Formats: sequence, structure tokens, C-alpha cells
Amino acid sequence: MAKPVVLTTPSEREISWIREFRAPRKLVFEALTRPELIRRWMLGPPGWTMTECSVDLRVGGSYRWSWTHAEQGTMAMVGVYREVAAPDRIVSTERYDFPGNEEEAVGTVILTETAGRTVVQTTMLYSSPAARDAALQSGMDAGMAASYARLDGVLRRRWPQSASALVGGFAVVAVLSTVTDAALEAARIFPPLDRPQDTTDGMLAVALAYRTVYTVLGFFLTALWAPRAPRAHALGLGVFGTVVAGAGVVAMWSFGHQWYSILLAALTLPCAWLGAFLHSRLFQKESHRA
Repeated sequence: MAKPVVLTTPSEREISWIREFRAPRKLVFEALTRPELIRRWMLGPPGWTMTECSVDLRVGGSYRWSWTHAEQGTMAMVGVYREVAAPDRIVSTERYDFPGNEEEAVGTVILTETAGRTVVQTTMLYSSPAARDAALQSGMDAGMAASYARLDGVLRRRWPQSASALVGGFAVVAVLSTVTDAALEAARIFPPLDRPQDTTDGMLAVALAYRTVYTVLGFFLTALWAPRAPRAHALGLGVFGTVVAGAGVVAMWSFGHQWYSILLAALTLPCAWLGAFLHSRLFQKESHRA
């Protein structure tokens, strides 16, 4: 059952609302500030689609959110961040972006965590009592309730997404390596698996090369698919991969060519770092803009 939004009017120029989420404060803060997550929940009543979500999360940085509705047209909101204290507090201005509108409010968001649950309290200070009353009459409570219900769903899916990112990255490496091995065996470039004594150092060097490329790709995809902390997901999988590869060194020791399995294990963690680095380089702009 969705938790209610508790809305109050502390003063003639303010509206305050409180909502509890069953998630740690850090995750809730990320969902409030990361464009790829904001797009999934900040939609208001049914029928609205978010068409723009740019966030420059720093003091003096700006944001712009736009929505469209088949019958009600388009709407946009802009503002500037005045305070950013992750994961505790955000203070920003807010203004609906349409010609002639100069009405600006200041919003303060405070996140408090207790026993794994986070209470989000938002207070909007409007320029006048009339502006505050207009906001109250706009149906904002229904829009917030719908958006926060979606946010509940986003927060619930974070852990399954983490597991999927880790399993998916590992599976990509395993499948690509297996398929390439099979293709080279079918082409008689590599000997069958039941004849390891026919494998040469040159063949193993080729195998090491494409496995290294596939491993970097797998860690890159793990970072890409991770719902939060992409680098931590990639490096965590790298540690796991190093342990698995280390076990392979022991298991394959009697077959000779020990350098191959040792290098395969030694390169796993550097590949994880490289995959995470490539992700951060390619998507560093998307961390502020979607």
C-alpha cells in the first residue's frame, strides 16, 4: 500500500510535505537527483511524459525538466541549486518556464534516515501568499502522490538491477569467449578441447587477446547496467572474476602453459578498472544530463 503524502502549510507563503520511503537515504537522494532515475518517476498524474531532464547538481548549477501531455500540452520547470549537501539536503529555486512568468519559489528538501527508511521533507517558500494559494489549488497533491508511488517502485527495483548488472556482465564475457572458442575450433584454427596437448603458445596468446577485449566489454556493460555506483559494481565483479580465474590457475596447472592462466587471472582486475574508466569517460556528461 502506497504511503500517504502529508501536506501542511507552515506559513502563509509556505507549503510543506512529508513522505517516507523504505530505502536508505543515499538511494533516495540519488533517485531525486540523477536524470536517468528522475525520468522514471517524476511524471505526475497519468498521461504526462517527461521529454527533458537536465541536472547540473552543484551550487550555482541549474536544472530543467519538461513534460508533455496529449491533451494538456507542454510544461517546463527550471531552477538553480543554492545548496547541495549529499545525501542530507538540497535547496533550489523553482520557476515554471513560460513567457512572462517571474514567480519563483525556493524549495528545501531534507532527507532523514532511520533503520533503513528515509523520510523526505520538502518545503516550498513562495514569493507571495497568492502564489502559494495558486500552487495549492493546482492539484499538486495528486501529482506528488502519483510521482512518489512511482518512486517507490524505482527504489524497490534497485537491488535486483544490481544483481542483473553483475550477472549480465559476467555472462557477456562467458558467452562471447565460448562462441569464439567454438568458432575457431570449427575452423580448425584451435584444436578440439579433448586435445589440449596440441595447443600452442601462439594460440593461447590469441585466446588471451580476445578474452581480454571481451572482459573489458563485460565490465563496461556491468557499469552501464548498474543502477548506482557503476565503478563499484565493475570493480566488485573484477574481484570476483579474479578469484574465479585464480581457481582456474590451480585447476589447469598440470596441463602446462601456466603463463596463460596466470595472465588471465592477473588481467581481470585491470580489465575491470578499464571497463569502469571507459564508462565514466563516455557517460560523464550523462551523469548531469539525460
